Amino acid sequence: MSVTPITGIALNLGQMLGVPLAEKYGPRVVLFGSILIITSAVCTSYFASSYPLFVALYGIINGFATGMAYMVPVVCGWKYFPNNKGIFLTKKHLKNV
Repeated sequence: MSVTPITGIALNLGQMLGVPLAEKYGPRVVLFGSILIITSAVCTSYFASSYPLFVALYGIINGFATGMAYMVPVVCGWKYFPNNKGIFLTKKHLKNV
């Protein structure tokens, strides 16, 4: 059992929840909460005493929180640049290259 596919599944599930939470509570709250969960999961996974616990902490919890934080900046960009959504996405992706 590998951690990477489990992280990918948790990340996709977190993406579905991140945007509705950001619309309800605001993007700052969701991003701050996600960053707190990500940091906690990674730090506590260091102390995991078994592989299933490591998969739960690093794969599931970290992946879910990363997914929650992933789409929030994209949605904020779409809201602030409603007529230039393509330009916003292109600049975001070119910056990562």
